[in-house]
Formats: sequence, C-alpha cells, structure tokens
Amino acid sequence: MIANLAYADKNRSVNNRVGNTQEGDGWNFRGKGLIQLTGRENYTKADAYTLKYEKTDILKNPDIVSKDIKIAVLTSMAFFKWKGLIALSNGSSESKPVSQGVGHEVGNSYILKQNAFDNYTSKLFKVIECDWKNIDIKIFGKRAPWMEIALSEAKAMKGNLESEDPMYSRAKSYLEYCNNNYKPTNGEYGAWCAAFMNWCIHKTNNPKTKKPYNHSNSASSLEPTYNEKYKQIPNAIYGCLVVYKSTDGSGKGHTGFLYGKTKDNRFILLGGNQGNSIRFSSYGESFTYKKITKKLVGFYIPSDYEVTEVDKLKNIDTYISSEEINKKFAIKEKDKTN
Repeated sequence: MIANLAYADKNRSVNNRVGNTQEGDGWNFRGKGLIQLTGRENYTKADAYTLKYEKTDILKNPDIVSKDIKIAVLTSMAFFKWKGLIALSNGSSESKPVSQGVGHEVGNSYILKQNAFDNYTSKLFKVIECDWKNIDIKIFGKRAPWMEIALSEAKAMKGNLESEDPMYSRAKSYLEYCNNNYKPTNGEYGAWCAAFMNWCIHKTNNPKTKKPYNHSNSASSLEPTYNEKYKQIPNAIYGCLVVYKSTDGSGKGHTGFLYGKTKDNRFILLGGNQGNSIRFSSYGESFTYKKITKKLVGFYIPSDYEVTEVDKLKNIDTYISSEEINKKFAIKEKDKTN
C-alpha cells in the first residue's frame, strides 16, 4: 500500500486547517499517497485534476489514493500544480517559487512554472501514453506470467496464417505438446486455441512449486470446465482463460486469454486460431461462427495461481477495439475467410 499515515485521529471529525467540514473528514481525508494528500479541501482540488485522466471520484473513495499507483501519481501532480514548490534548478543560485519560473526537482527531471504545468506533465510523467500496466507490475508484482509468453508469440508471428511458416510450425508444436498430431490447418481435429494456451502456461514458473502453473496438456477448449488443474473465478481478470461452449451439442468451443475489454464491454481475447493466427479478437457473451453459436461458460485460471490486486481489470485495460491492439503489436489483418 502506498504511504497512508493517519495524521488525524479516527474519531476527530473536523479540522478546518485542511478544509474539513463534515463528520468523519479528519479520518477519511487523512494523509495518503506519494505526497501525503491531506484534508477535504486538498482532496477536492486533486479530484478535479485527476478526473482529466482517470474517471475516479476520490471524494467518494478517498482510500484509492493509497491503493492505486495511478491515482497516487496524479494527485501528487495536482498538488505540484496548485501549491508551487520551492527548489534549486535550471542553474538558479537560490530557491524560488514555481510561480517565478523555477522548477521543482523530481528525480532527474523538473516541473516548470505553473502556467506550463499541464503541457509539461504529459512529457514528464507521460500521463497520456503512460504504460500503467508496467507501473503496476513494478509496484505490486507481475500479472499472469503466461501472458508474457503469449504476447511474445503474438509479436513474433505478426498475424501470419496457420497455413504458412513460421505460424504453421509453431501451431503444430502447440498441438504436439498436447499429444495432438493433426495439422493446424485441419479445422475439425486440429483446432489449436486451447493447445496454444496450455503451451504458454507450461512455459511459466510457479515460484512456490518451482514448476509450471497447473494446466493440462490438452487441446480441448472445454478442459478447464471439468479438470481440477483449473479453477473457475467469479469475475474476469487479466490473463484468465475465457471459455465458450458450442450450443450444437458437439462438445466443442473456444478459449483465449483475456487481455482487456472494449468500451462496449466485449471481451478482448489474445488467442491462438483466431482468424487462423495468433491475434487479439473481441467477443460478447456469445458469438456465432459458421452458423454455430458459442456461449460464454466462465472464467478460469490455473488452480495454483493466487489472484492479487494487480490482476484485476483497471481503466487502462479498456480499449476502443481489438484491432487497436493488433495495430500496436504490428499484427496483420485477420484472415478474411475465417
């Protein structure tokens, strides 16, 4: 948890020095975050700034300042803006207020005078393009480690089709790991979506057991629904296995790793055999392929994987579309025949 020191007694309700006006303000708005944001007045100012980047109401949920690294950073930036800090920088021989044009040193960078703050912070902190996922990983620990393997494979294959090398050979190796000797181009028996996922998991290492996280070397997309090596979870998290089942009674389905969601709440899956390649695709609660409808069964993870706060989906995991991500990773357009 980010610094969260109780400067106010829990039973102390009002402290006008920091703008507290309501019962419980002293405790609710105690010092939290990177710069110990304190008091309703300061939280209100920070909230107005933070909303530009994250749709989070810190007045209703003040504890998020000490739990979410993004909010902690943004509220600190807001504090720099309205306070005007004192520092030596830019060759100045004395400390001057930020409002006089002298910056405040942060690491090896400087925050410029207030009227340039909004333009500069996007460069200093990279608010617009900041990869919050990597920040979360560095602060809280890694998210589903098999996703690193899956992403690496996706980047290497670049959307190449299963009928062509190197994708053909890679897909065949996924199937062979699952004791399936059919060709990946065999749509009936060589479907490799589940094989890709289990191959990725087998490349991981559980730090407790020193072995790969639990999984089955099976090419069946429905394996997680009945195999004790997997466990179902109530809510989708980054990297979980999203499983769909065909409604035609064939016992077949589809599965992929959850990468995020679209703004209209569709699941973005990183999966094998999606468009006859490895790519990102979006799915709703159900979808129809070749006149066969497949419905969502649930979300699954290896039975020995422990979910932490960093695994949960965040605002940064929301995208306009799956194609936005494919372009980011230089993955070709999907096979028009699929």
